[in-house]
Amino acid sequence: MPIAQTELLFKLIKSLDKAEKRNFKLFVKRLASNKDGLFLRLFELIDKSKEPDDAKYQQSLAITKQNQYSNLKRHLYSQIIKSLRLNHIEKEEVIKIREQMDHATVLYGKGLYDQCLLLLERIKTLAKGINNNLLLLQILELQKKIESRHITRSRKIKNRIENLVEESARTREIISRTSALSDLSLNVQGMYIKYGFAKSDRDLDIYKSYFESHKPEYNSADASFYEKVLWHQSHVWYAYMCLDFKSSMDAAMSWVNEFHKEEDMKTIDPDLYMRGLHYVMTNAYYRRNKNIFETAFDSFTDFRMKNLDTFKMNSRIFDFVYFGNARLNTLFIHNNFEGLSEIESDILENIDRYNYHLDSHRIIMFYYKLAMAFMHRGNYSTALDYWNTILSNNLDPLRSDIYCYSRLLHLLCHYSLNSFDLVENIIQSVKNAFHSYGHMNKTLELFFSFIRKGCRAMNFGLNQDMEELKSRLLKLTESRYELIPFQYFDFNLWLDSQIMNTSIEKTISLSGSKD
Repeated sequence: MPIAQTELLFKLIKSLDKAEKRNFKLFVKRLASNKDGLFLRLFELIDKSKEPDDAKYQQSLAITKQNQYSNLKRHLYSQIIKSLRLNHIEKEEVIKIREQMDHATVLYGKGLYDQCLLLLERIKTLAKGINNNLLLLQILELQKKIESRHITRSRKIKNRIENLVEESARTREIISRTSALSDLSLNVQGMYIKYGFAKSDRDLDIYKSYFESHKPEYNSADASFYEKVLWHQSHVWYAYMCLDFKSSMDAAMSWVNEFHKEEDMKTIDPDLYMRGLHYVMTNAYYRRNKNIFETAFDSFTDFRMKNLDTFKMNSRIFDFVYFGNARLNTLFIHNNFEGLSEIESDILENIDRYNYHLDSHRIIMFYYKLAMAFMHRGNYSTALDYWNTILSNNLDPLRSDIYCYSRLLHLLCHYSLNSFDLVENIIQSVKNAFHSYGHMNKTLELFFSFIRKGCRAMNFGLNQDMEELKSRLLKLTESRYELIPFQYFDFNLWLDSQIMNTSIEKTISLSGSKD
């Protein structure tokens, strides 16, 4: 495998657990010639390192030629992958089926056609069991190849060849439909990441036009499992970016229900199941629908408790990202932040544990939610620590909206701490950022105007102004597009907390007790 980049090799080695490292060493030592191999020594050097250091490795191994060092890294990478494949072959149905297909190819090459066909028939059932139509088609095509080139006993079976051809055609059609739905889902998700929520009727028309023109024909009665899930998934993203959280939530619930209809798929593809529950909870959170949120949260909790020990690394990462996000959202939806310290500790510990697997965007989203939680508690200093981390050069956000709103909430923390001179100095640059990235709207314009006025008055005697601002915001938010800022932070709650001169958490509690 042509991998000579030290960073990629470093990440691969750091992703190995203790059992995988032990199995790798046993794997390479199976041959006497490998026991003192340079690549094994390089493995141990990298395993003990905290950061990749080519100069140190080459010096320790007494390697002077760059070409030799590059080849050594390629060889080590290749050996690790081979070891992992052997280690995971009993855990991964796809690897197991592909290995059996290799065996069938060997049998075919030996002229043992009947044995080859028997093996293919057996693994065909396995491919169907995990809804893997791509593997199924490869098996069917090999069966057709054998039947077309050789006289086999299969032809004695009535309609055997006709059924084989029909099954192949049907599988190709399913793959084509699934691929089209996968393209749609991926492109709609990409549009959201690139452009964010619809900000006007024009955006809404563009999104709708794209979605309707690229939506393939779909018949739920004939659809395979993954076709159904991808159909619902594409509607989750489409409705979400159009600010239709009710439809997005319904589509996510339909996605999850497909797994409830085929329970085995929960363990075959746990990542997709957890992802579906994540979007149910996310949309329920935006709609403040506690019942649906709690039902999905309970389902997620029950599923992970039963299956966490069997999760592969990728599933563990999904579990951390989605369940960690859900735990944070429970704090906001119930306005109960007593468990914040424990959740914060768990999240930071897992960020450190999965550091080599997480992209900066995932980490930023956790910091964003943690910062908001501390803002709700009135702990602005800790919130500022997280905002400063997000806004540092070390973390490059995937989405400009998160960057802009992080800057705004960073500003509000300083305002709440009465750092009015600092706020006045940076407010225009924050406002410019919203304009520059196309995220400014009337709601934010009003809010920036109030903050500027509040700084000049040093936040004194502004209660009437705040009430007036809330009234104007309420009128503005009759438009779905003016509601966008409230998906990132509840500015009305912050205003209430300023009026009552207490934290957002206590403001909600006091408002609730009055009701």
